[in-house]
Order: sequence, then C-alpha cells, then structure tokens
Amino acid sequence: MSGRSVLTEWAVMSKPPGATEDYRIVDCSLGQDDHTRFEQLIRLVNPGTPRGRRDGALDALPWVTFSAPEASGDGRRWSAVAVREWSDELDASDRAIMPTRYFTFPYEDGAEVGIGYRDLYEAVLRTPSPGPSGEQVRLELPHLGSVRQTAEQVGLRWCAGVAALLLEGPVVLTDAPPLSPLDRLDCLDAVVAFLPYGIRASLTASTWADNIADHRIRLMFGKWARTRQLEVRWGAPPPSPADEDAQVYLRWISTMLESAPNDLLHRLSGLREPLEFNSPQLRLALERLQDSKALSVIHRLDDGVPAEEQRATVRDPSFERLTHAQRTELLRCLVERAAPEDLAVLDTHWPAVAPVALALAARRLAARDPRLAHAYLRLADRHGRRDDWLAGLLDQPAVPDDAAVPLLVPGGPPGRLTCAALLARPLALYELITQLVAENSAEDLRAWVRYYTGREFAETCPIWLLAYASVLRTPPKPPPEQTLTSLHDVGGDMALVILLRAAAAASRVEVVLQPAPYSRLLGLAGGPAVPARVELAKLLSDIVQAPIEAGALLDVLAVLVGTEPRWAVTAEGQAVRRYASSFVRIWEQLPARQVRLEVARRIVSPLGHRHPLLNELARRDKALAEIIDRQRVNANPAVRSLLTAAENDTRPPQLAQLWTLALESVGAAFDPGPLLAHWPSSRDPGAVHELLRYLQQESARRGVLSDAGCRRLVEAVVHHPGVPDYAEWVRRRVPRDIGYLRAEVDRLEWLLETASTRRAGGRPRAARPKLLGALLRFMRDLLFGRGGTTDREDS
Repeated sequence: MSGRSVLTEWAVMSKPPGATEDYRIVDCSLGQDDHTRFEQLIRLVNPGTPRGRRDGALDALPWVTFSAPEASGDGRRWSAVAVREWSDELDASDRAIMPTRYFTFPYEDGAEVGIGYRDLYEAVLRTPSPGPSGEQVRLELPHLGSVRQTAEQVGLRWCAGVAALLLEGPVVLTDAPPLSPLDRLDCLDAVVAFLPYGIRASLTASTWADNIADHRIRLMFGKWARTRQLEVRWGAPPPSPADEDAQVYLRWISTMLESAPNDLLHRLSGLREPLEFNSPQLRLALERLQDSKALSVIHRLDDGVPAEEQRATVRDPSFERLTHAQRTELLRCLVERAAPEDLAVLDTHWPAVAPVALALAARRLAARDPRLAHAYLRLADRHGRRDDWLAGLLDQPAVPDDAAVPLLVPGGPPGRLTCAALLARPLALYELITQLVAENSAEDLRAWVRYYTGREFAETCPIWLLAYASVLRTPPKPPPEQTLTSLHDVGGDMALVILLRAAAAASRVEVVLQPAPYSRLLGLAGGPAVPARVELAKLLSDIVQAPIEAGALLDVLAVLVGTEPRWAVTAEGQAVRRYASSFVRIWEQLPARQVRLEVARRIVSPLGHRHPLLNELARRDKALAEIIDRQRVNANPAVRSLLTAAENDTRPPQLAQLWTLALESVGAAFDPGPLLAHWPSSRDPGAVHELLRYLQQESARRGVLSDAGCRRLVEAVVHHPGVPDYAEWVRRRVPRDIGYLRAEVDRLEWLLETASTRRAGGRPRAARPKLLGALLRFMRDLLFGRGGTTDREDS
C-alpha cells in the first residue's frame, strides 16, 4: 500500500445478457472457489430491490452499501463497499440488469489512512471495471476533506444526535430530499464522525435501503422504519436516546461541541482500534473518552465536599458524562441547601433538578416550610415549566391544601395540568377560590377556568363548581358571602343552583342562603323560566332538611317559582318565632307590593285558623295582619261549611242558617263576596232577596247581628258586584211596595182605632198590642218577602 490507497479483493455479482437465472458472482479476484463466499457477503447486506429505473427519485440507483464482514480465519477484520447500478444490458424478461461491484480490504488498511465513505466511493468510481480474475485492485483515495465542514452543512447537533442513537440501535433517515449519492455519503460520514473511528469495523451503512428486505444495515436512508429501528426525519431534531449510556454520551459530545468541537472530532477520529456495538470494549472506550473530575467528587460526597467544589463540579463539562444516578446524587446536595449561589447553578440544570426539587419541596411544605417551594417555583417558571411543577406538587399527598394555595395565586393560572390537579383536590380549589375573591381577583378566577378549558367559564363552570361544592359537605367554615357572589358573577344563575344543591345534599343550605346570594336567587325565582329557574324549582321540591330560618327563605323562593311552600306548617314552639323573624325580614325586601301580598297569602293559606304562626306574623306587620285575618276567615270550619253549601246551590232558608253560624264564628266582618261567588243562585235577585229575609230572621232569632250590623250587611250585599242585578231589582220593586204599605198602614190604624173604641161586647183592649205586633210583622214580610201576597192576605 502506498500513499492514500488500499489494495482490495473484488467481485462482481450480475448475470449475462438474455439470461433467465438469478444474479450470481460472475467474476472475482480470488477465482471460482470463492464465488460462494462473495455471494454470501453481498447478500448479507443486500439493501433490497429497486422498483425499476427511477432517475431523480429518492430510491434511484446507484445504491452504495458499506459493510464489515466477519473476521477471517487469521483474525483480521475487513471492510467492504458494494455499488449497485444499472447497466445497458437486458435479461430474458427485458429487464435492465443491475450489476453489483463489491470491494473488500482489511480494516486496518483503511483505518491507517482514515478512509471515509465518500473517499471509498469516489475511489470505486475511478475504477470503472475490475481487472482480470485473480488480480487485486488498488483503490486510489482522493484528498481527505474537512469532516467538520461537512458536518456543519448537515448540522453539527443533528449529526451528534443521530450518532448517539446508533449506540442504541439501527437508524433510518427518512423524508430526505432527492440528494445525490455523494451528498448522502457526506451525511453518513458526518454522522459517523461523532463516534470513535473504530466503530467502522462493525458498522454497516447504505445510501438507501428498502426495508421490505431483511438486512443488517445499521445506518441508512430509507422511506420508512421497521420495528426496532429508530427513525430520524430529515431536518427535524433527532429523538432523545432511551439508552442511558447513549444519553450520557450525547450530553458529553453536546458539551464538547460548545467548548471544543475540533478537539472532539480529532479525539474521536484518533480512536481507530476496532470496536463493536454493545460490546464492553466500546463502553470502556467511551468511558475513557469521557473521563472527568466529576467522578472523584461523587466518590467523596459521603466524606464531605465543600459547597463551592460541588458547584464547580456541576459547572464542569465532565458533569454531563456522569450517569443519571450520579448526577442526581450531586444535584441533590445543591437542592437541599438551596443557597442563592446554588440556585444559579441549578438553573442551568433545571430539567434534571425538577424531580429532585419537587420531592424536597413537598416534604418541606408538609412541614410548613414554603421557602424552597417558592424558590424552585421561580426556577420552573423561568424555564416555562411552572404548570408541570405545580401540578406535580399538587399530586403529592403529603402537601397540605392550605400550604399549596399561596403558590397558586401569584402569576395567574399556570396551565391545564395544574387546573386538572386542582379538580382532584377540592379543598385546595375551595381555598384558592376563596383567596382569589378575597384579593378582589374575580377576573383571575375567570382566567383560571378559561385557561383550563379554552372556553368561557359559563360552559365549564359546573366542572369547577362540583369540585368546589363537594367541600360544602364538611367545610372548614362557611364560604364567604363575597365568594358566592363572585362565583355567580362569573358562572351565572346556574352556579348558585349547583352550590345550593350541594349544600342541600349536606343539609347545609344555610351556607348558601346568605343575604347577597339569596337576593340573587330571589331575582332568579321571580324571573322568566330559564333553565336555571327550572332547576331551582326541582331543587326546592327535593330539599328535605333545613333549619327553620332557612325554611322561611326556601318557602319564599318556592312561591316565586310556582311550587308549594312546605316549611311554615312545620313550625312549632320556639321555631315559630324564628320562622316569622326570617320570613318578615325577607318579605319586606320583595320589590313589588303585589308580589309581597301573593307570597304572604300562599304561605299562610295551608295554615289552620288556629296555627300559632298566624298570630306571630300578624303581630309583626299590619299588612300581614290583614292577610292573616282573611286567612282565618277562610280557614274557619263554619265558613268552609257555608261555602260548600253555596257551591251545592243550597236553598235560602238552609243557607241563611249556615251564614248565621259563620257570622257567629268570625264576627260581622265576614266578607259576603266568597259566598256570592260560590252560590249559583246569586244571579237571581229574588233568591238573593229571599236569602236576606231569612238571614235577618235567623240572625235576629240568635241575636247575632244588631240593627246597625244588619244594615251594613244589607248595604254590602246590595252594592256587591257579585249580584249586579239585585240593586236594580230593588229599585223597581220597592216603590210599588211602599205605596201598598202606606195604604195598609192606614187601614190598620183605622182598624186599631175601631177596636180601641169598642168597650162592651167587642174585642178587649188586650187585642191592641197583638195588632201592633201583626202590623210590624206584616211590614217586615212586605219588605223582605217574595211579593208579600200571602202575608197580606193572612193579615
């Protein structure tokens, strides 16, 4: 070997023109006996079969494949290159023949001159056809170019990332543009340059591979990756290695790229001893390559290492070459100390520090020491990981809720992960909302939920409120009034209904029925039939337990939504006064007088006329007293009997008797309106006239009405709208009866005078009082009878 050249054995795998058989070795440098060996070596790294001539396509020929044949019997390692390209000859099926030229040489010959993939391919191009059988071929290598310049064109960090992945397994480079073979070889050289040169003794690589074929190629361009192959997209950052040794190596070469890239490439190219993937020799070579001072510090940690030396070690590039466990051990010392100088160092290693800091901060928070938590939260925020870190902190069961909340309030909502973690910790959410409202941060509260869902609060409010409301079952203290109104401000009427339902389930409705939120519930109950009002009506019917004071408030809501009040009838003993006090306070705040009257009427109507709540309510308000007086009348058994008889159209004599009993029970203030409204015969003036006649007789007999009371009652009936025709009937009828009455009075006076003058043989003087009585009865019957005919004849 002389200059930059290598002496190679060679073989050609093809078939004659017009042939029908498969590809085979048609010529080689070692003669007929070695055809089988060469064919096995070529097929072992066969990259597949092209899909016809596709000039300009990604998988267009030529394909250049580099392999590392197994050691020969003498222990020497070999390297090889195979070039597959189209020829102008056709086989029996008129398909173009694809000959493969194969060259192999001892690895140490190539390592001695630092041969690269492009070097070798260009040397093959300069040797278009091998020599005669049995003769070796010398490949003259071109001048070695700058590997760093090539790597910079492809991307230094990209090449370093792919190289680290090769330590883990086969890598397929996909989505590449239609690069020329030389450009692809430059890329392969740039990637392999970030590994010790000796790895070429076992590395197989190809400018293209069809993964349908079974092959052992470790680095290749291709269209897709098979199982257990690692895919790296062209122009995209390579994925991080899963293997820890590969991770350590990647961190080391990344650090070296920042400080001494030329030294890195020089040191790697100088390691030319043959190496194999996944071998102890490769692991040892990488460890020696990354040898650092950090290991000595790790070994001395138990004996005590000064803080400054620990910080210096973390800053040293050798720190990145430690294993994950070693780095964690050293960082833990800085994390636990958390001095200002330590924080500056930890800032540069935050991804590795975060889990350690999180566990330590959680333990300190459990001990009520928030200093470390605040310090590390600032670091996480600086690195854009505030959401992850806070969510991780909330996931720690040992962290008290009230200790975690002060970390959440400053800075606004961190992100969805923290919000989701809060939903799993209702008490922390309860404390957070209370503190946000206390600091007048209703907009911050809205921002938290909007950030969590990406939608308006009203759409997701139930999710948050269900978590918040679950705390109402056993709250540390009732929620502040301002918190409830703020939740209503941002969540709408349905927010209050959800809270009230949760409180009712815990038999604690009073915690929601505070003045400000209750006034908003009144507005909802008295408003239009929106979904929240419908839900409120259902809820009021479902509540089965509440303090009597809250029961009064619920009764008012029930009347406004159109359901039946249920709590007034349960008031007994001391509860009567508490109910009345609560009811009157709210009743006076109702906006419209008509609404107040209707609410009062609906609440007292189920009460019996002797219920003690009636007296308590009447004592507290004059307007209520008037309503209760009417209620007592309507609830009186005698009045109910009278109204029932009227509905059954009872005849005037019997109806007058029941009316007299009602007057006797409730007094002369009894309103005849309901009676006239229920009695079908009230439209008949004659029937009304007869009823009044019998009523006067019955009430006079029982002494219920005085003359003045009787006059007032008659006046009330005559002018009542329930008997619109009776007054006109009286005006037509009475003048005629008055004229007749006057004639009868004259006749009776004459008769009385005649009887008085006859002393002998006539009527005795005792007849005079009887005649006067008959006259009075006649006049009464004339005024209140049905025409008076029978009475006049009897007289």
